[in-house]
Amino acid sequence: MDNFIEKPEIVIKDENGKKIKYELKDNKIQIIKDFKKYATYEEAKDKLNGEIDILKLAENWSLFLTDDLKGGSFHGFTLLTPYLIKDSYMYQMAYNWSHNVDITFISRHSLKNPVFTNEYVKNCTVYNENAFNCEVHLEKNMVVNGQDKVDTLHDYLYFVNYESGWKLVDMKSITE
Repeated sequence: MDNFIEKPEIVIKDENGKKIKYELKDNKIQIIKDFKKYATYEEAKDKLNGEIDILKLAENWSLFLTDDLKGGSFHGFTLLTPYLIKDSYMYQMAYNWSHNVDITFISRHSLKNPVFTNEYVKNCTVYNENAFNCEVHLEKNMVVNGQDKVDTLHDYLYFVNYESGWKLVDMKSITE
């Protein structure tokens, strides 16, 4: 905002057309609105326009990243495309991974049985009936170079309802 001749008027509206309060600090906008929060996805899904199997999607994403997603083409990429918006950031990231030679350089490994443990979906925020996020955690149990290895996915997954289905639009890692 430092380079503007005049300070622009910024108006942000919610899904009902009402103005939303915000804070502008260091050229970043922070929306001041209390969105509905739910302890579990089971509680949140009644407020949403349809359902999605979040854990199944997270498992498939995790398997895709280690070239273990079986079926479909391009290392399983086509199994993920129903949950991605074509040409979005997430779509491009998955497409690039599936079409890049780097996916063939994954360390040799095997999956243990059970593959996934310590799975949960919690801390969901509903922005409106067509947008929400949840904290997702799962541990993928593997053997790499003869050693047990646990590959953990612990992220906030963000979804929008787009073209009659839930689409993954972002993932933010949770670090502890």
